[in-house]
Amino acid sequence: NRMISDDGAIAKVDDVSILPQQFDEAKRQQLEILRERLGDAFRSNMLESREARVALLERPLDLLATHGRPLSGDGTGLRRLFAAREPFYRRYADTSVDNTGSAEQTVERLCNWFLEEA
Repeated sequence: NRMISDDGAIAKVDDVSILPQQFDEAKRQQLEILRERLGDAFRSNMLESREARVALLERPLDLLATHGRPLSGDGTGLRRLFAAREPFYRRYADTSVDNTGSAEQTVERLCNWFLEEA
């Protein structure tokens, strides 16, 4: 169900296209980092467990990728959708994590929070 642009990209960062294979590889690498960092605390079925935790990743809407995303357009639809969903996100989140830095920084923050909770 990925939205793919004319050049086959699922996202763009500046003028660089991110292809599905690149995204999948990056996701696999981050999962391996989580497995290494969390060790025995990592389980592939975490979300099915009563011990599952939910983290809200905080990122200003104007920093989100918009290319190929119809709701993003001028930002009005995205702001309206977020305004409707935000109360639910906050209600069910066990914590919120700053997501304005690099992916590695965000993963580090998530790991630290998870290990504190374990």
